Amino acid sequence: MPSEPIRVFVDESGDPGTGGSGRSTRWLVLGAVAELGPHGSFDAFAAELQLALQQHRSAGPVHFGKLTARAKIPAYVRLASVPGIAIVVASDTTALRPASALRDPRRHYRYAVRFVVERASQLGAALKRPIEVTFEQSQHVDIGSVRDYLSLIRSEPQSRGWSAMKWEWIDVGDIRMASKQDQSPLWLADGVAHAYFQALEAEPITGGPVAVYGDVLQPLLWRGPSDAGIDGHGFTFLPTTSTEEFVKEFPHIRMWIRRQLQVAPLLWNYAPKRHRAEGG
Repeated sequence: MPSEPIRVFVDESGDPGTGGSGRSTRWLVLGAVAELGPHGSFDAFAAELQLALQQHRSAGPVHFGKLTARAKIPAYVRLASVPGIAIVVASDTTALRPASALRDPRRHYRYAVRFVVERASQLGAALKRPIEVTFEQSQHVDIGSVRDYLSLIRSEPQSRGWSAMKWEWIDVGDIRMASKQDQSPLWLADGVAHAYFQALEAEPITGGPVAVYGDVLQPLLWRGPSDAGIDGHGFTFLPTTSTEEFVKEFPHIRMWIRRQLQVAPLLWNYAPKRHRAEGG
């Protein structure tokens, strides 16, 4: 009997750039959560989390980005206990060459999507379970263009040398887009994306990033097959060729993607032990 698929939910924070002076953020961050508990455990967790978040605001669904600074820490502490694994892809829009095709926001977004799906497929291969991916609906792309792009990568021989996709564990036809109202676990991905966007993007008041929310969620980041490391598994910088420069710029990120430190050991008590089988 085939193994039950791992459900993966993905949301974004920031934007993929405009190709000109209208760019509003440096970073495009895609945050994913992979459900490791029983099927449906994310739905129950998301419902409970939303109820907790709504205590801090008026009734109605709450985005992490809309929470006050005071409300964010307890919200992220709750999110850190989600029964799953997180995958983050962060793309620097300012690192694109002037003539790069990725200056087209649609192409840039699809490029980042490819890395999220690739990492998710590697998780599926490590756990020997197929992957089903659901993205939050985006203004940048539709599901048809995402499927076409990934299918093109699979079909082109020249792409096989640089693509690390584990195709046997991912069916492009199973990649979907939905709203948070229809798929409540997307609220969890919203929290992951926003936390790591804040860990990178300069905050208007202080002029620097706010690392603490990413620190709280660091235990969730996938450490790769056989605990190979967070870098390139749970957290990926784009372009990957600039990773060394990025970790110099953001020493708080270097701490946990290179040294494998538990940056928030006291908060570990709030979260169940991460899945330690092959791949987590």
